[in-house]
Amino acid sequence: MDYEDFYDLATYANENWGGKFTEREIAGSAYIYKTDYDALGTDSPVIKSMLEVLEDDGTEEAFDWIRRMTQ
Repeated sequence: MDYEDFYDLATYANENWGGKFTEREIAGSAYIYKTDYDALGTDSPVIKSMLEVLEDDGTEEAFDWIRRMTQ
């Protein structure tokens, strides 16, 4: 996954989970997700937490994000 994917994920999270983050904060979160994912993959605590929240979300879109991150 590239930065744009993680930016889209951060935007999805903000819009669907009651976030009130600014564009700058969303971009910062996307950067953190990307760097952690690149360094540790799904073993990253940040990514593990995101995967858990996505699973709890339960939507098809959330499960699509899970599939993309765990391929």
